[in-house]
Amino acid sequence: DFGDKPNDGNFCLDGLVYPDRRPHIGLLELKKVIAPIRIESQYLEKGTIKITNLYDFIDLSHVSLFWKLEKEGCIIDQGEIYDLDIVPQQSQTYTLPYILPNTLPNKLQVNTQTRKPWNEFYGRYYLTICCIQKKDTPWAEKGHEITFEQYELPILKESAEITCADTSTSVSTGTSTGTDTDIGTDTAAYTDTDTYIPNIKVEQEGYLITIDGFDFCYVFDVYEGAFVEISKNYVDMIKEPLKFNIWRAPTDNDRNIKHKWMAEGYDRATMRVYDVKITNQTDISVEISVDFSLGGYIKLPILQGKAVWTVDGKGEISLKVNAKVREGLAFLPRFGLQLIMPEDNEEVEYFGYGPHESYIDKHLSVRIGKYLATVDEMFENYLMPQENGSRFGTEWAIISNELGMGLKFTGCPNFSFNAAHYTPEDLTAAEHPHELQKRKETVVNIDYKMSGVGSNSCGPELLEKYRFDEKEFEFKLKFMPVFKEDE
Repeated sequence: DFGDKPNDGNFCLDGLVYPDRRPHIGLLELKKVIAPIRIESQYLEKGTIKITNLYDFIDLSHVSLFWKLEKEGCIIDQGEIYDLDIVPQQSQTYTLPYILPNTLPNKLQVNTQTRKPWNEFYGRYYLTICCIQKKDTPWAEKGHEITFEQYELPILKESAEITCADTSTSVSTGTSTGTDTDIGTDTAAYTDTDTYIPNIKVEQEGYLITIDGFDFCYVFDVYEGAFVEISKNYVDMIKEPLKFNIWRAPTDNDRNIKHKWMAEGYDRATMRVYDVKITNQTDISVEISVDFSLGGYIKLPILQGKAVWTVDGKGEISLKVNAKVREGLAFLPRFGLQLIMPEDNEEVEYFGYGPHESYIDKHLSVRIGKYLATVDEMFENYLMPQENGSRFGTEWAIISNELGMGLKFTGCPNFSFNAAHYTPEDLTAAEHPHELQKRKETVVNIDYKMSGVGSNSCGPELLEKYRFDEKEFEFKLKFMPVFKEDE
């Protein structure tokens, strides 16, 4: 900034805290790794856990244990163990007094009207255990969380097979640490086709395909190969055409790999459309197929793919992308769908890892739950603008205005996403936070995958298991306009 040479750029203030002493997310990750207490599951169906004191010289009399049991993000039970009488380097087993609905019938009863399993226990259960400081100390106040662990409990849950399959009627159970429950081969399953679906009207005039439903209108542009209008009850949900995106603003740790990305045009990749056609149409649905490629100018395509968009009479848009990445390229930063939503879409609700940002290699300090935030709160304002604010492992998300009108995205089975007032290109171009020009619109990226952030600024290259290096992949997503009061 001041012409002094040599200099470390923004690395002169790239520690575990910001200059104003706010902790970086990296510090929260470190805190979790070096926690002086270890929590382990023993037999979750009976509530049995093991606590190990990793301190060398003090017992755990200064710590109390809190636990809560949540179903789909809502607390259904909670409790406390106030005294942890564990001496240094020793362990103790405890039993948490929750009761699980783990005695399920072999064959679930089914509601004859909705065809859904008539079982109040059906769902996702998570147990979160926290170790809390009992009193004030010079380094932290009473109530400070020292560490936590979270476990998904072995309860029958709705599988991705039901949520995301096109026509499947099978029912499966999730994996668990206990014994799986056999629900029977003739159990009726609930699928989207079992509910009433209104008719739609499809018209093509020139290069525009218009899909009108009971309370929605979508317009698909054949030249763009994407939707250019999505509205419900005359409320517009997008400001610009949808598009696929592979670029992220380079992080500090991308300082080396970004040169390979830019050399191949990742930062300027746009979509080229080769063929668009309606491949299936009924009274209640329409399917549009798009053959496309993504690439930068004067470069061979980075990837080629086929996107199949399906719209049904409820207004739900299903997307399936099958893509092949050109051989010999560096791993991709990301692949996903980018939407520009109109001004005032400031509320973000989601079920996944939170409350702060997380990535495939950076999510030890977050826990699964239902979160509500604003778009500004989703943004992590690094001193060198870069990729930030992603939420890894999200099952669903709703981006809406203050009246609850917006878009709901459902993963198949999950996705990473971020919502901000900046595009990846905005973040790439700026070198300081004050150079960012905040947009009124909300920029939403729903990613099939994003590469990890690693530590390659001064450490090893990103580990292969955290790279998005698939040469062929399939991405599925469902989304639709919603009014949250109707959900």
